[in-house]
Amino acid sequence: MDLLGLKLLLGFFLLFVFATPTFAQETYFFNEEFNVGRPAGQLDPEKWIVYPNNDGCSTDTVREIAGFLLLRQCFLKPQFPYVVSKNDPFPDANFSISVKFEYIKAASWGNGIELVDKAPDNGAGFTQLFGIGFWEDTSTGLNMRLQFKGNIVYSTTVNRNPHIFKLDKTGTIYKMYLDDQLLFTSPSTQDKVHAIYMGNPSIQAPPLADWSWFRVDYIRVTQTGPAKTTPEPFLDLPWDYSGSGKDFKQIAFNPTSWFDHKYPLQNFPCCSVPIIDYKGETKDKAYKSHSGYDYSGSQGVIKGTPVLASAAGWATFVPESKSGGAGNMIKIDHENGYQTWYEHLDFARIGSKYRG
Repeated sequence: MDLLGLKLLLGFFLLFVFATPTFAQETYFFNEEFNVGRPAGQLDPEKWIVYPNNDGCSTDTVREIAGFLLLRQCFLKPQFPYVVSKNDPFPDANFSISVKFEYIKAASWGNGIELVDKAPDNGAGFTQLFGIGFWEDTSTGLNMRLQFKGNIVYSTTVNRNPHIFKLDKTGTIYKMYLDDQLLFTSPSTQDKVHAIYMGNPSIQAPPLADWSWFRVDYIRVTQTGPAKTTPEPFLDLPWDYSGSGKDFKQIAFNPTSWFDHKYPLQNFPCCSVPIIDYKGETKDKAYKSHSGYDYSGSQGVIKGTPVLASAAGWATFVPESKSGGAGNMIKIDHENGYQTWYEHLDFARIGSKYRG
């Protein structure tokens, strides 16, 4: 193995920075007060798709009445009703969603409200549950819980009091509140909330499950930041080039080879000149068969050159036997939605994980 090929991931020069919120809290991007009296099983058709289970039952399983949305089960059916937002009720920008709800019956089978990255198609059930929501749980007694990607991050004894659940998105971070108390801050994630789901579409075989019932007072989504972000640099080159007599741009824009297809800089004049590949053979054109930057001796990178982290983050070592042909590799997660990969390394001095 040698150090002649260093490859970095696409977009490593960019960091998204979000401006101060400029939208008034009273101006809702999406608002549902459930204050229209409608027949059973019907909600605003512009906002919701309803999947009731009350065929043959006298119980109204989905009902907008008295300023609330009421969801309760039909005991003759092995399924709880569920409701899915028809269109994406969330902006692309930063947002805050508040939901006022209360459980009117606490039972062994839980349900609630989930904010998900993909709504079920035609009521077929969830395919990609994002997992932010509140449910009742019987694993440790009858509890109400908050979840993030299927993991319970907070649990408390269930009660029938009104509660306000709030989720704030800022950049790639989500914060969850219950009754104005911050209970969970997510790690950086590229997953985005795109739909609201209420109820539970799972089927329970006989004997029929005893579901919890709940009602929702309102759902309000407020845009809290601009839809577009301003990028700025946040990474340096992964080696010490201070003695080369060249500045960052002179080196960064002159790799030996680089991203192919529609990636940045593919038509930059530097890559129309002959290059010497790893086998020592001269080529008339730079090859474009991978998705990374290669730097060589002309940029000060030769065998034995120490490899530096381009920015702080969590580093993971991947041995040659598991890298898929990339040699010894180190991956660094910069905790802002970006990673850099350092491939074809002679050896690694890092253990399994290191923060630095």
